Amino acid sequence: MEILFTPVLSTDRMDFILMNQSVYDQIFSGQYSDEELMQFFGFSDPDLLKIEQDRHAIGLSTFNRTFCWFQLRDKADGKLLGQCGFHSIFPIHQRAELFYSLVSDEFKQKGLMTEALVAVLKYGFTTLDLHRIEALTATYNKASLSLLLKFGFLFEGTLRSHYKVGDKLEDSVLFSLIRTDHELEDE
Repeated sequence: MEILFTPVLSTDRMDFILMNQSVYDQIFSGQYSDEELMQFFGFSDPDLLKIEQDRHAIGLSTFNRTFCWFQLRDKADGKLLGQCGFHSIFPIHQRAELFYSLVSDEFKQKGLMTEALVAVLKYGFTTLDLHRIEALTATYNKASLSLLLKFGFLFEGTLRSHYKVGDKLEDSVLFSLIRTDHELEDE
């Protein structure tokens, strides 16, 4: 049995499958095998599925913070392309942290993330009623830096020793996009 969900958003090339606590509860309800779950999440390593199961067991929401993101799936064949959304939403403060990733290098340099961000940023500002969207990236991630600047994100600073990659702590650069600035760009 294949795991299917109705897309919440669509673009020319992609369908967006909403991933939140309710969807996780359905996915991990016991009706799907580990193989089906691994295929749905695009995992080849069973340890990654275990991490996802633990994430569900702990819960994706707390009293003051929640998560909401989308699987990006190819409209033509349903293939998982990547993820994009908000992994830290603070509703009371109307702000969230944006994240995005592609599952394979074969999908890079095709404009997929540009296409995805148009829809996801709109969803954040309208459906989630965000006022501020933050994004963090590695100082050396040129593609991500370029993408953020393309959408009008403004550099706010460098967070020193902010993110652990392997055994090394790396700096992150912080960008933000304010709803009113984004609305001005849309005009």
